[in-house]
Amino acid sequence: MKTEARFDAIIPADTEAALLVEHEGSRLYEVRQQVHQVVDQIHRRQQLAFAARQTFDAAEVDLFWHLAHRITPTLYRSKGATRPVPVIEDVAIPPELLPEFLVRMQNVLKRHQVIAATFAHAGQGQLHIQPFLNLAAPEDVEKMQALAVDLYDEVLGVAARSARSMPVG
Repeated sequence: MKTEARFDAIIPADTEAALLVEHEGSRLYEVRQQVHQVVDQIHRRQQLAFAARQTFDAAEVDLFWHLAHRITPTLYRSKGATRPVPVIEDVAIPPELLPEFLVRMQNVLKRHQVIAATFAHAGQGQLHIQPFLNLAAPEDVEKMQALAVDLYDEVLGVAARSARSMPVG
């Protein structure tokens, strides 16, 4: 399919995660500055990304959003007994604590030997964590329950640390 080749060209095959950031504004110069600041912070200063792509072309912006909207349906059509299960939906983490939480989340997933699709509205700190499980297998149902408990424990731990660091009025 034509769009698939375009996706392959913009996303390396070994990519495990992508962050799609969009800024809006009335002046192109200001939007460009905002985008450059995000790239500088994430890619260059904190080195949280191995690459960064920026576009200000409307067709390419549409391509990126089209890709983002195609990922979920593609995951549900994957072959095999395991499917992404929407177990942890709409959990909120303070955006400034997302990098820390994502590492903690990965450690929980590793401990349970599970991979997951994770989608976020990063600016709001809202996450959707969908572990790949076979719900026809009793051991995966048990794993799902244990995984949910451990992930919610991590969410509560991050929330408690965030609450302790908030200034008192």
